[in-house]
Amino acid sequence: MRKKVTLYLLLFLSPIIGATISSQMSYASSLLTDAFVSSVPSPSLTYLEYQNIRFRYIVPYPAELLFPQGESDNGDGQVFLSRDAAIELIAYGGYTLGQSLEQRFKNSLFEFKKISTTSVITYKIVQDNWYVISGVDNKTDTIFYLKEIVSEDQFKRILLFYPEERKMDLDEMVTTISRGFRSF
Repeated sequence: MRKKVTLYLLLFLSPIIGATISSQMSYASSLLTDAFVSSVPSPSLTYLEYQNIRFRYIVPYPAELLFPQGESDNGDGQVFLSRDAAIELIAYGGYTLGQSLEQRFKNSLFEFKKISTTSVITYKIVQDNWYVISGVDNKTDTIFYLKEIVSEDQFKRILLFYPEERKMDLDEMVTTISRGFRSF
């Protein structure tokens, strides 16, 4: 658990990657109004969409599995947790501070390697305006999945953490969230 907290702190607070998520999260999920939520069809789960107005992105999340914890005080994102807190989705946006997509990708790789010697990156890809880095922390048996979209001077990012033992059960969820994550 301590390594997971360290991973969060470094990813969120690192000036290299320019994350701006607030350290104080409001847990009043009632702040999420119908104007910002719509449903997304899926064969096995019902997905709702979280819309972030400040950084103009949308993230689908399975309504029966992940529960919004309230938008951050500065409006850059939100955390979603399973009832047992074993699955976590973190969505936030920020400013690129002049960094290109390629620079942000390289910095994220560097941060993952710096944070943990027990984490192994198993997948990485860079496309026109987004990249993905995924892997597993062998010490905690936790899978991590990062996708970032860069548009103009902003980035939008999702981070997923979940137990490796549930990989087969959650692959469809990860794919649906990743494919539905977009700018507007």
